[in-house]
Amino acid sequence: MKFKTTTILFIICLMNNNIGLLNAQNNYYSNSLNRYSFDLFRVLKIDNENLLVSPLSTYNALLVAYEGSRNKTKQEFEKTLYLDNSGSIKNDLNNNLASKSDSRSIFTVSNAIWVDKSVKINEVYRNSVSKKYFSGFEQTDFTNVESAVSVINKWVS
Repeated sequence: MKFKTTTILFIICLMNNNIGLLNAQNNYYSNSLNRYSFDLFRVLKIDNENLLVSPLSTYNALLVAYEGSRNKTKQEFEKTLYLDNSGSIKNDLNNNLASKSDSRSIFTVSNAIWVDKSVKINEVYRNSVSKKYFSGFEQTDFTNVESAVSVINKWVS
């Protein structure tokens, strides 16, 4: 049996919610996300192969890592993610996606950063990530793999 090859790239460039219309032409965050999305696609694509990727998920994961970076590492994140600096991101897209009380939302995004229970998270970093990216910090015992998998799967469901 022969299957037709297709490539799917999710790009979020339009959201219509409380803040109005966001689009790639006039919103810094959307422009940054879209540029990153096409770069990601170019790196990941393989001719004649299927591809399904969520640039928003990888972008947000990198933003969370960026938030804790400094110096040269921070500059590399800014280059990759098309950022001037984290303070300049007017994160309207994440605000809309995280707005679970708005009945007009099409979908919501839930994020969590899972760390071992022995790890102490810097409070400034924790607060920044929670405020900007709506990512909570969850802790579990990663030395007990079965239990950690169960706890994380329960959170996901």
